Amino acid sequence: MHEARPIGSALTRLWLAEAVGLAPMPSCAVYFGDARRLAVVRETARAIPGVAAVINPTDLSAFGSSHVVMSGRSRRHFTAPFTGALSIKGIVRGLGTWSTPDSRFDLRSDTLLTLNDGQQYSLEIDGEDETETFCVFFARGSVEAAAYVLQHDDATLLDHEGDQRFGFREELTAATTVLGEAWERLARSAGSISGVDLSWEIERLGSILARHALNERVRSNKLGSTKVATRQEIWRRVRRAMDEIEADLANDWTLAELGRAACMAPHHFQRCFLQLRGETPRRYIARRRLERAQALLRSHGTMSVTEVCLAVGYTSLGSFSTSFAKQFGYPPSDRR
Repeated sequence: MHEARPIGSALTRLWLAEAVGLAPMPSCAVYFGDARRLAVVRETARAIPGVAAVINPTDLSAFGSSHVVMSGRSRRHFTAPFTGALSIKGIVRGLGTWSTPDSRFDLRSDTLLTLNDGQQYSLEIDGEDETETFCVFFARGSVEAAAYVLQHDDATLLDHEGDQRFGFREELTAATTVLGEAWERLARSAGSISGVDLSWEIERLGSILARHALNERVRSNKLGSTKVATRQEIWRRVRRAMDEIEADLANDWTLAELGRAACMAPHHFQRCFLQLRGETPRRYIARRRLERAQALLRSHGTMSVTEVCLAVGYTSLGSFSTSFAKQFGYPPSDRR
């Protein structure tokens, strides 16, 4: 078994290897385990040829020094407060709640959560149906390096690496985004691809996360205020309302209610929402309801179309079926 090494400059090593035609061998610690069998997993370690890899969740030194994948299945599980590396939390099926000192995030299969390096959080799963989680922890500095590259030209990158610190916004992201699609691809393939290929897929996901974060900053800059602090405050308030929406998509949200959730005048909120998201709050809610419905139909085989229709806030099955077919190109009865 190769010893896992810190890979703050992993992307640099990968680029150099590509340039000279060599096969790179980044360090990548991979964790798999069922939440109900942690006691067994903790005593297990296994090498994957060509890359450092262990199955040993108690080896906390891997977090931050290597890429780590944590996956598990459980109906009831609680993780005590833990401080981890930059990570993407995701649910393959079911429902899980991640809590930080300042926020609570209810995740389903149609949303992802990004948490910063050094953020303390806990996880709670408590339901009748089994929940499957898939979380990716990035090696410290690897995604920050990707963000730095996206912001600078070749001459700057060749001459000086510079300050690569980058704060990622801790937010829920729809699984239908490019970031969500990359996460889903990784979740589907992680158990069947080799260690080196898995490392490349994690690096790819990190690059997409970096671009996603930069795009969010560009959207914030579209706000009318010239003061950075004002733009950041508006973004936080709009995100607060969006989190409220995600927590209760079935609610009959009004503009006034969303304005109160954001602590903003209703029409000021709507204007800022449109500038930040590129769509109105009403359109956002309609789209997210249909995306949630699609996720429920895929992951809950026992739910009928009518039950899903009601679960996402529709009162008319005919209206729901028409909207669903218009959005996805097939009726909700055709589960995919």
